[in-house]
Amino acid sequence: MKAIRSDPTSDARFYENLLASIPDGIMVLGEDLHIVYMNPAMEQACKASLLSLKGKPFADFAFRNPHLLALVKKTWETGAGRHEMDYPFQTADGATPVLVTTALIAGPAGLPTGLALAFHDIRYFKEMEDNTRQADRLQLLGRLAATMAHEIKNPLGGIRGSAQLLSFEINDERLRKYLEAIIKEVDRINRIVETALDLRRSPEITTAPVNIHKVLNEILLLEGRNEKFSRIRFRVEFDPSIPDIPADAGQLAQVFLNLIQNGIEAMNGAGDLVLSTRISSEYQIQRKQKGPLARMLLVEIRDQGKGIPKEVRDSLFTPFFTTKKKGSGLGLVISQQIVEKHNGWLKLEENHGGGTRVKVFLPLK
Repeated sequence: MKAIRSDPTSDARFYENLLASIPDGIMVLGEDLHIVYMNPAMEQACKASLLSLKGKPFADFAFRNPHLLALVKKTWETGAGRHEMDYPFQTADGATPVLVTTALIAGPAGLPTGLALAFHDIRYFKEMEDNTRQADRLQLLGRLAATMAHEIKNPLGGIRGSAQLLSFEINDERLRKYLEAIIKEVDRINRIVETALDLRRSPEITTAPVNIHKVLNEILLLEGRNEKFSRIRFRVEFDPSIPDIPADAGQLAQVFLNLIQNGIEAMNGAGDLVLSTRISSEYQIQRKQKGPLARMLLVEIRDQGKGIPKEVRDSLFTPFFTTKKKGSGLGLVISQQIVEKHNGWLKLEENHGGGTRVKVFLPLK
């Protein structure tokens, strides 16, 4: 006689475990729009436990998010089965772009007895959109620079040569200073054109197994010998289990050298600069071929500088934008371009406790 297997879906614990295993945030409201349930992902997202919020009005929870409150009221009042909205979800720690789906919960008589909300984190997709737009701008700039270089550099060469010849013929010291200023500015324009052409000339990457810790340690050894950085304390927090990654070691060294030097300059040559590596649980990337998601290596560089002023954050990856007196405004742009060629991406964030946190994500395989 065969044993009769019980249906696991008839057990309330099955649904509780099911909701707990969903990576998206789930919240359930009762008829009075008070909070009755949150799954662990939702608790983590809003940095609060179900115990602390259960029974409280949803309006109290959503005080930072008026658009979300309006969406819930619209769903409840119109009786519509489902609504979606893409918006930044505000918490005490900042804003996260999410896709919110609301749906009425029907009771036995078909009347709504509650409302469910699902919060899907879309940071990855937003950042990919931003990176795509940035890549398009860089390609346009590179084509423009290549087209204009010939038209600009030839006349500049003539201007510079003429100014030099005049400086040999003129004995008036005051006029010679003007000619020197002309030569200096012509050279500056030439450098701008050359750096713009660098975006166009960016070499293709040649991948081979790379030990990321060896790359970083070689840069730190080089920078540590510089007397200008004698007051910088380099600290490393490396995960020794990280395997070699497929990458172009030379181009990655260029990226991390630029980012490390930015951190040093942000601290005016004094303070702690921390480099860390770990396997990221923040993102995974979808393979082009069928198969599991690819895990990401995360390299972080944290400085103790003044941080990134709000008014310049949106311009950091804009070509030729710089806050440095002698900067070209292309260091971050070229670094981002190299990282993207490795199928990774680069982020800048405020560091908790002050300073800047730079994150470089690279595929492990």
